[in-house]
Amino acid sequence: MPFLASLGFYWRTLGTWFRADDFAWLGLRLSVHQPSDLWTALFAPMAQGTVRFLSERAFFLTLESLFGLEALPFRVVIVGAQCVSCVLLALVTRKLTGSKVAGVLAAVFWTVSVGLSAAMGWMSSGNQIFCAAAILGALWLLLDRRMVACWVVFLLGFGTLESMVVFPALALAWVALYDRSRWRQAAALTVPSLGFLVLHFAVIPKAAADPAYFLHLDPRSLGATLWTYLVWAFPLSAVAGLALVWLRNRPALFGAIWFLALLAPVLPLRDHTLHYYLAMPLMALGFLAGLLCVCLPRPVMALVAVGLVAGSWIPARRAFYWQKEKARAVQQLVRGVEAARQQHPDRVILLTGISNELFWDGVFDNPFRLLGLKEIYLAPGAEKQIDAHPEWGGISQWLLGPAQVKELFEQERVAVYQPTGDSLRNVTASFRLQAERLGDALAAFVDVADPKFSQQVGSGWYAPENGMRWMGARATVQVNAQVAPAGLIELQGYAPQALGTIQLSVSANGIDAGPQSLTGANQQFVLTYPLPAAARGQGAVELVITASRTFTPAQDQRQLSVVFGKIGVR
Repeated sequence: MPFLASLGFYWRTLGTWFRADDFAWLGLRLSVHQPSDLWTALFAPMAQGTVRFLSERAFFLTLESLFGLEALPFRVVIVGAQCVSCVLLALVTRKLTGSKVAGVLAAVFWTVSVGLSAAMGWMSSGNQIFCAAAILGALWLLLDRRMVACWVVFLLGFGTLESMVVFPALALAWVALYDRSRWRQAAALTVPSLGFLVLHFAVIPKAAADPAYFLHLDPRSLGATLWTYLVWAFPLSAVAGLALVWLRNRPALFGAIWFLALLAPVLPLRDHTLHYYLAMPLMALGFLAGLLCVCLPRPVMALVAVGLVAGSWIPARRAFYWQKEKARAVQQLVRGVEAARQQHPDRVILLTGISNELFWDGVFDNPFRLLGLKEIYLAPGAEKQIDAHPEWGGISQWLLGPAQVKELFEQERVAVYQPTGDSLRNVTASFRLQAERLGDALAAFVDVADPKFSQQVGSGWYAPENGMRWMGARATVQVNAQVAPAGLIELQGYAPQALGTIQLSVSANGIDAGPQSLTGANQQFVLTYPLPAAARGQGAVELVITASRTFTPAQDQRQLSVVFGKIGVR
């Protein structure tokens, strides 16, 4: 019954496509060119220093390699994992309460909860589903005294989500309440969790912090965040709270600890509260609600159960349909651009009328590269309706300058498209009149190997090779710093091993932005420098890049330093 309840409620998600972060993970395949790259793709810290090698890396890498952008296989795996999790929750509840009915009700209440629905609606939050399966599997094996299997599932769970670190707290709580003779087995589980915490916070390097992920550990912030999640979980949280207050027995106390333990990792994120963060904690509230129901007279139990399901059903359905509509808009955009490329194989495609939401869901992480589509940009003026979000990387690399757009129109090398309803509409003819009034501003970035940016590429460069370009000891480019909310200069390139360790310095309009060390190790790099205050807001800024040393390859007389792709400001 739990399996069928979960399948019946979530089969509609099977038709939901990708969006937002999904495309970053789907693009992992493009970074794997040799066996050593696979290790980096699976285990290199990404996204706030996380290493979710199973739920994100292996999941997306494997299925994208097999099925491309066909979403159904991804969805089948996630729905299947959730159905298994519901069965495991029923089994765990039965172990703790001795009631099959309580187990079935717990699984049903969890299935129709808004937090779980939010997680099921977005592919990238599938890590919540996989971690839930790992926690429930490890807990059931612990209760069933299968400790070897429990350890295996527990350790694999660290590859799904950092929240797995709280599992020893559940084990210790169960031992303290039910079977104190097994405290050594539970205590041993804390060793991997403590080691993981040390690695995560002290060893794994973190990218520049997004303010949304700052930790707020003061009691007022923690209490406010807890209250927010309890309100979102209503009416399940109300029924679970009633169970705790009224029953006051060991299962009820364990359920409360279970809920707080699973919510604890996200409670300090005061400025990053998300519905899908409730996906795992709500399994504990479902357990408490099921526990309460079986303690009531049958007519009252039926009334409470039906009321709880009915009260949760509408917001839960709304949660995943909201996600589905966002993904549908992204699918229409990406497939529309694919069709436009087939009609215009030799033209640059400009997108106009892109909303803020559609840009961050369907453009920023570049889904087009997964289909081999290049030369896709936003039309000038798009930045006026898109939030800058410099902490995420900004939008400057998607914006061609008015000067480039006017030149493309003169060469008849551009097609402009706009989302309208369920399709993309060709608006090249009407946009041509607008292009004539754009002015002559440059782009905020330069792809040094792309002829479109030739007027922004200065001295010190060798001829383009394989989509990139070597520089010697010194090279220059011009960029537009009017759209640079983060106040950063960004260099994207490749460091050859023969170069060794060098200092790479940048100046903007003659003002030094400082050097950075670069180790030649046959790998790509992204370096950022502060954009001097005097250069910010300027329409034309000359960037001078200087390498502290060069090398001469065998059978090549050129003095080379670094290979570059894109250079710009953001």
